[in-house]
Amino acid sequence: MFAGLLRNVCGCPRVLERYAQQQSANSATSQIHMGEAIDVSKFCGRVQELETLSEWILGDRCRVVTLLGMGGMGKTSLSVKIAEQLQGEFEYVIWRSLRHAPAFSDKITDCIKILSHQQVTTLPANSHEQITSLIEYFRKSRCLLILDNFDTLLQHSKKAGTYLDGYESYGELLWRLGETGHQSCVLITSREKPAEVAALEGDGLLVRTLALSGLEITAGQTILTLKGLSVSNAEASQLVNCYSGNPLALKIAATAIRDLHKGNVNQFLASGITLFNGISNLLSQQFQRLSDSQNQVMYWLAINRESISLTELHSVFVPSIMSKAKLMEVLASLLGQNLIESDRHGFTQQPIVMEYVTECLIELICQEIITELPQYLLTQALVQAQAKDYIRDGQIQLIVQPILQQLQTILGSTDKLKHKFGGLIVKLQTELRTYKKEQTVGAIHELPLQFADNYGGANLIHLLAHLGTDLTGYDFSELTIRDCDLRSLNLHRVNFTRASFRDCTFAATFGGITSTAFSSDGLSLASSDTNGEIQIWDVSNGKQLFNCKGHNSWVWHVAFSPKRPILASCGQDHTIKLWNTSNGECFKTLHGHSNIVTAIAFSPDGQLIASSSTDRTVKIWNSVTGESIQTLEGHSACVWSVDFHPQGRLLASAAEDNTIKLWNLETGSCVQTLQGHQYWVKAIAFSPNGKTLASGSFDSTVKIWNSQTGECLKTLLGHNAVVTCLGFSPQGDHLVTGSYDQSVKIWDVTTGKCLDTLHKHTNRVWSVAFHPQQNLVVSGGDDHGIKIWELRRGKCIKTLQGNSNAIYAIACSNQQNLLASGHEDQTIKLWNVDINTPQTLEPDLQPFQVLRGHSDRILSTTFSPDGQILASGSADRTIKLWDVNTGKLLKTLQGHRSSGQPHKKSKGKEMFKISQIPSRLMTFSSHTGLRRLITA
Repeated sequence: MFAGLLRNVCGCPRVLERYAQQQSANSATSQIHMGEAIDVSKFCGRVQELETLSEWILGDRCRVVTLLGMGGMGKTSLSVKIAEQLQGEFEYVIWRSLRHAPAFSDKITDCIKILSHQQVTTLPANSHEQITSLIEYFRKSRCLLILDNFDTLLQHSKKAGTYLDGYESYGELLWRLGETGHQSCVLITSREKPAEVAALEGDGLLVRTLALSGLEITAGQTILTLKGLSVSNAEASQLVNCYSGNPLALKIAATAIRDLHKGNVNQFLASGITLFNGISNLLSQQFQRLSDSQNQVMYWLAINRESISLTELHSVFVPSIMSKAKLMEVLASLLGQNLIESDRHGFTQQPIVMEYVTECLIELICQEIITELPQYLLTQALVQAQAKDYIRDGQIQLIVQPILQQLQTILGSTDKLKHKFGGLIVKLQTELRTYKKEQTVGAIHELPLQFADNYGGANLIHLLAHLGTDLTGYDFSELTIRDCDLRSLNLHRVNFTRASFRDCTFAATFGGITSTAFSSDGLSLASSDTNGEIQIWDVSNGKQLFNCKGHNSWVWHVAFSPKRPILASCGQDHTIKLWNTSNGECFKTLHGHSNIVTAIAFSPDGQLIASSSTDRTVKIWNSVTGESIQTLEGHSACVWSVDFHPQGRLLASAAEDNTIKLWNLETGSCVQTLQGHQYWVKAIAFSPNGKTLASGSFDSTVKIWNSQTGECLKTLLGHNAVVTCLGFSPQGDHLVTGSYDQSVKIWDVTTGKCLDTLHKHTNRVWSVAFHPQQNLVVSGGDDHGIKIWELRRGKCIKTLQGNSNAIYAIACSNQQNLLASGHEDQTIKLWNVDINTPQTLEPDLQPFQVLRGHSDRILSTTFSPDGQILASGSADRTIKLWDVNTGKLLKTLQGHRSSGQPHKKSKGKEMFKISQIPSRLMTFSSHTGLRRLITA
């Protein structure tokens, strides 16, 4: 009987059967991208809705369709089901969730990458032009784009349809897709109708809205039965009517009936608990029954935004609050109440529950801050420093910013809010000092929550930082600072005396990343930088294990030995160094090249090291003795890269003479020269099986070669600037590349198609590598960032951020006693100094103005003769003119066409600018501080 009921409820109408026949034939040619869509294999009901949507999308060819309904009504399930049923009718089906409120440019880039087969790498900066580009693809191909949880982008406390600040472009997208002719359809799910849809919709128009009502009685009864309730038709009718057929509400109610009333529906109805209506009221009633421990788990799941394992969830609790056994008990209880759900990754919440809990947390934190009675402010981290990057972005957008907006509305001004935060800091410190004083005189107290391993200090720092507060002079002494992201904060004169730090992230002092490499076991990651340093990291947690110092200038490349705990490095100082990865110590330095050593590689057995150099040679070294045993000559220009064949008897090298050479190591002769690139060849790599060789060039292309015949098998087009680095996946089926265009690309080696383009770097990418076991890629570049990418999601999960700021240029104006310094961080700083009396300079001298506008490092600065105008030259190929008095940008001069190639310094010295100043000559290096420069 039950099976028959399911067949009747779940059966699709005949109007869809004709599409099912075509689907098997067409779906093979369709591109289906369902993202994190939920499983709808047990989808029931909604027969009429499916038929209506199909008719609108296929028959009437609507351009924009809105699925409108309250939370828990099943909009997401219906959107996934219609996508599955209609996928054979479209060339592309793209389902994406907006639950994390992604930036408009990120989401539209994601769509265009799919529609362009990853060929489009850079979109216009203007959102209007981005939409124009998307519409062009919608005209060329038939696409079904589904955007779930669209209401996440809307302001809930303002006029209906109003967007969050910075998300207005989504509205323009709907408007233009509804007005403009194309052959595609965009379906959105929302609890609130966007203003653009309200203006354009109509029964006879191509923009329509389907308001989703509750389930019919039979479908509702099926849900109750699946939850384990045996109900009569009359009882099912009462319950379905009571909750207006809301599927989530029925599930929660069924749990309460089963657990609290032993399955007795009449008893439940008689209790009066059903008198409230609406899912929010239902959740509110449910929340009133939760313990403090259950509330904390609910808040943590809402903060985490996606599934989290039991172990990870337990690690975030203040130790005295929740044991692992207690946590397991709480989770089991919440699962039984349908307030959370589990999957193979762990535990999470349905979107409507997550939003409700998030709103409760925001209200609670605001109340605690206003009354200065913190509790959950101490037990919950509003921003998790250790979270994946995209999760942390969502926490800032959906939790921290709403808290700040609500508090500013209540208090009336930003200054009052800062004062309130300051009062909380003092309150925590005062209570801590009082407690310690009582302990001194023998008073016995249990350690209060505010003195335990809590999140109060970190939360206050995050709130102040995202309020735009200058933290100079703030006092956080003695406080616990747990799970705090300090990487981008200016902590000048911030007092952390006797403060306790745990699980915080700090900006390291490394510079631009020149190279990255995973160890053969995948446990360690090495990076090198423009400061002449090497960092070795623990891959599992991002902790820095060692900082290796020994090179006196840029380190160009690092490589792990495949057999021993050794890391090799090479650099600007013409040397190769070997480091013990167990202690970070340098145990051998190899001398032999007469100029910069650009790259190194270990042989498969680890016995040999190959190195390339700007001296036009390739050298082979014995990795045990450090002896140079062979020098390969044949290139007519700087050699940029080397790589051993997997069998070890062949070596490849790439150079500025536009060629790749293959060398027989037994004879030392060049056996083949590969030609085809139109400009310098920067990077090469053999595939794991050795049958192919990949190369990246200054001509912006990637080529795949047959390593035996030398034939160019295919040319990969997509990057629009120098291809600096590349590497094969462990299986050899994928290739990763990095470029000056600030992107990382993943390619299918067999087809030559770009599978994904990863955008997060803000400057040139210098290095990429696949993890040897996991589906991860690492990249590093001139933005001082090392990024680890999860390829399944195509998202950055961790950023190791450097904060070095080399000075590349300096100029003085005697007329106004000014100095201008040009920095690696793309800024120009103006200083009030008298260079003739350096002894009067303060030890913590600070610039009075910072000029921003360049998009790359500043290489030169100079004042006009009258001292009123400052000119700056940058690696971004522009010259900018600035008004010295106001700091205003006057003009940008463009016309240089340099590809931004790295500077070659004579004799390994980092000489960037020499400035003539009366009675002294000053030379500036990237490692010298300003005060030292002035007083030198």
